[in-house]
Amino acid sequence: MALSEGRIHRGRATPYPWERQALDLVYKHASLSDTDPHQAWELHELYDPSSGRLYELDLLFLSRQGLFLVEIKSHPGVLTGDIVDWTISEGGRRRTIECPYPGANLKAKVLGDLLERQLGHERPYVQAAVFLSNVTDVRLDGGRPPWLLLPDDVGSKLVNGLDGRDARRIVNRPMMKQLLQAAHKIGLRPSTTARVVGGYQLGDLVDDGEGYQEHLAKNAVVETDQARVRSYLVPAATSAERRAQLHRAAKREAQTLAQIGQHPGILAYRSFVDDGPLGPAVLFEAFEDSLPLHAFIRQEPNLTFDERLGLLQQIVEAVAHCHRSGVLHRNLSPASVLVRRGSDGRIHVRLHRFQTAAWIEHSSVGTRHFHQLSQDVDRLYQAPEVLADPEKATYESDVFSVGCLAWLVLTGQHPAATLAEREQRIKGEKDGEGGLRPSAVRSDLAVLDDAIAFATAPNLHARPDAIADWFNGWVLDALTRPTQPEAEADPREAQKGDTLQGGLRVERRLGSGGTALVLHVRREGRDFALKVPHDAGCGERLLSEAKALRDLRHEHIVALRDVVILGGLPCLGP
Repeated sequence: MALSEGRIHRGRATPYPWERQALDLVYKHASLSDTDPHQAWELHELYDPSSGRLYELDLLFLSRQGLFLVEIKSHPGVLTGDIVDWTISEGGRRRTIECPYPGANLKAKVLGDLLERQLGHERPYVQAAVFLSNVTDVRLDGGRPPWLLLPDDVGSKLVNGLDGRDARRIVNRPMMKQLLQAAHKIGLRPSTTARVVGGYQLGDLVDDGEGYQEHLAKNAVVETDQARVRSYLVPAATSAERRAQLHRAAKREAQTLAQIGQHPGILAYRSFVDDGPLGPAVLFEAFEDSLPLHAFIRQEPNLTFDERLGLLQQIVEAVAHCHRSGVLHRNLSPASVLVRRGSDGRIHVRLHRFQTAAWIEHSSVGTRHFHQLSQDVDRLYQAPEVLADPEKATYESDVFSVGCLAWLVLTGQHPAATLAEREQRIKGEKDGEGGLRPSAVRSDLAVLDDAIAFATAPNLHARPDAIADWFNGWVLDALTRPTQPEAEADPREAQKGDTLQGGLRVERRLGSGGTALVLHVRREGRDFALKVPHDAGCGERLLSEAKALRDLRHEHIVALRDVVILGGLPCLGP
């Protein structure tokens, strides 16, 4: 039985047909009944006065089992991934997004706290869920989680509970009545009002950090004109000192960007608005379809080494421009680097998030509330002296952060899982061995150990003070330094760690047969099996095998990639 109109509390009219379709799928599901305590709030917003944050809610659904906060995603295709990243594939196209559940769960906790202030402990339990209205198959690592709703069971899970078990506190009619009366008091209201900042109407939330929210926005008159709007949130009950701090941080970012001027690697500053609807705001170029550095690398795990090096070079050039302008960034983390692949196939970078920057000629000008405006992951990339006292930041502090970003770009991993682990890693086992060394996780990157370790030395006086000189004199020099001719190396004698002609680094021996031995080799971050003949006669047999493999194409036969000559012998592999 479909849910009647009287039980649906409608918000703004959605311009997206797939969103409307997803909501109607819920309301018309066979498992639903038009009885108490069923209620639905669609397309509402929730204001948290303690933080000044505004949360967009796709759907709230009340049943006997509690109040469910449902995030709706309508991308069609097959879902793969894990709790961090989701990839949805259809017709050869892939779209990678961050798993929406952690964000939905945060909203659920905020809503639960607000309800408890109004209703006390006798409130409905708030649970987060994600509804995928158009996926054709789910192949997540670890299987399908109970909070993931699909069209065939979305109604039954909302009515009977995500795991099919009764909640500890069953919602009855009196509790439903209390919730209906409390909804407006807790800041739950229809999303109807367009919020405009400097002539731009706020749209999708793209960043939610400590003390700010960032939205994509469209010009209220010219829709093709877009901007990125960072609002510094002013909580309802904030102190005069904190309010002044937020205004100073917003103004500081605008002044810093004006001092830096235009640069192709820095997100372009548009304007400053002192009295936006959420607080003071800074407007930037939109840089549409960009992702934070760590998300971009997860989305494109097969970047070539040259692409990774070019990405790092763009970061270095942007930071060098800041330093020439007398500005220290002080928070060069993955979230401060926006990346996208353009229509020309090239990778483009923009440096961002200058709210904690300082001017080097009088660094005390930088915000004194540094740690209130930076986040946990950011701290993994901040230099030890910045963590201890942000006002002690120097050029070498930014160099340290770029060294950590280089580790991420090259290895695809954060420098460590925790700050304590990072401190242990940069300390080194012996004197003179401090700093990050990428060969600890990628043996084929050993050639860059000295360069990355130099930039990330724990003692700031041991680091380079000029970021461009470090990149040119250490990174590029290490990659272009002449080596012994590789053609003379005999692949049959190769051991783990040896580099063969063509940049093939030997990882281990996989085995040996009557005709050849097989090596596990790596090049540009990709793994291959290399078949090496025992002698020239065996080489002739491998060539015959290669000819036969080229003529075969079958899913159960390993494809031949190439024949390479190593040490005068024909080898099959990469």
